[in-house]
Amino acid sequence: MKKILSSAFIVFLLFSQTAQAKELEVWSNKDSGKYSSGFQLQLLTNIKNARIFWTKNADASPAQGLMYESPISIRRTTALWFFAFTPEPEISSTQFQKTLFFVESASGYEHLRISKINPRTKIITLKNYSDFPADLSGWILKSERGEYFFDNQELASGKTLEISLPMKSVVPRVALVAPDGNTKQIASLPLLENGEVWMCTTRRSSSCGITNKI
Repeated sequence: MKKILSSAFIVFLLFSQTAQAKELEVWSNKDSGKYSSGFQLQLLTNIKNARIFWTKNADASPAQGLMYESPISIRRTTALWFFAFTPEPEISSTQFQKTLFFVESASGYEHLRISKINPRTKIITLKNYSDFPADLSGWILKSERGEYFFDNQELASGKTLEISLPMKSVVPRVALVAPDGNTKQIASLPLLENGEVWMCTTRRSSSCGITNKI
């Protein structure tokens, strides 16, 4: 009986030592890379009592940064360093890890734009200036004389889409409204001569103007 108990006790000790020897690991729920919009970054470990520290300061150790307690909001291109450690009695720590996130926009709504308006044909052209496909669900095009609601539609990177929408023939005003309800672009056209249209060469409003290209 004593031998059986001794054997069981040895197995228990070996199991306990194996559990205690578990190597500390830390990781994030997002890999370094390019993202179309902002997101919530989570840091995780495989040991319950481990503590995680992180910083966005390249000149400082994460140990001098913030202790991780809740998801970190990544709203723009960001470099972030983090590591984890376990306190006494079983002290262990991980190497510093760096993640680099290239974020196109905070909301994901900054790259869909009105690129051309032709009041003569009542055609409005949208363009996706993002490196990612744009989900058009919930977007609205508005003029003084009508509205166009998008639903379950996707516009590929760099592609354009023509929409027919009633508008004033002279100095029309067209607005592009994002799914969050915010107006992302307002196009107030000047007086156009025959054969002229209003066009943008980039997603910036400063690139928009009158052209003879139809």
